[in-house]
Amino acid sequence: MPVWVAQDQGIFAQHGLDVEVKTILAGPTMISALNSQSIDAMLNGATIAVTASATGQPIKMITPTIPKSIYNLIASKEVMDSCPYVNEPYPKPILCAKGKRIGVVALGTESHIGGITVLEEAGLKESDVSWVPASAGEMIGSSMQAGQIDLFFGEDTAATYATEVIKVGSPLVDLKHDGPFVDWFGNGVWALEPQLQRSPDKYQKFTDAISDAITWINDPANSTEARAIFKKNSPNTSDATVDAVIASSHDYFGTTATCSSIETITTWLTKTNQLAAGKGPATCHDISWQTVSFS
Repeated sequence: MPVWVAQDQGIFAQHGLDVEVKTILAGPTMISALNSQSIDAMLNGATIAVTASATGQPIKMITPTIPKSIYNLIASKEVMDSCPYVNEPYPKPILCAKGKRIGVVALGTESHIGGITVLEEAGLKESDVSWVPASAGEMIGSSMQAGQIDLFFGEDTAATYATEVIKVGSPLVDLKHDGPFVDWFGNGVWALEPQLQRSPDKYQKFTDAISDAITWINDPANSTEARAIFKKNSPNTSDATVDAVIASSHDYFGTTATCSSIETITTWLTKTNQLAAGKGPATCHDISWQTVSFS
């Protein structure tokens, strides 16, 4: 959303930038586009960037946009009403998932592997549940509404739709404050170091524009305009979901991340065999450009 706002509100232009925003859905395709120089920067999570860095690609973060966890474990009302562990301290409520159907974006994706990681917190194994490919966003909430899944592991928009709009589920555990994804990194802007070295001023201006856009988003006075921008760029998202996301946008967006969140991601990728030991960035500074602020 910060990129949409910076474009729509003329913030890029105010910083002397002429920016074309392209929609590329797959992370690996974004990396390929960076390497072919068909794009100058990409907006994505840290896992795809850390993985690319581990293969020797000189990718660097230029600014965070969502510098915190985006993950949720949502359970249906039926699970919440019938499970005896619901009100127990973390991680015991996760035992409610045993024998149930858990929705994820697709098998083998970050949401699937992340879901397995959460189950392990309570001593469960991947085979203790059934995994259901259920897409993302509102679609996974609709799968719960249709009775096709009992729980899902998903990002904030999906959780907002399921819990606040159609009201078919609730957080089984609070993954923002408990578990392996507390110190996490949601989203950021990434570019290749050779391009950054060639045009440092351009990327500094881009970083400043994103910061201004996030400040604009977080101002409640702009909520009506922010809603219109979100809806214009994501027309298939329901009005109620857009309203709920905008109402809590100050919880999402920011430009300062914790250095340890990047290290957490490298550790998680290694632990889950998505990354060979010793191949990922050892610290946040190994994968960030001079424009990034860490707390």
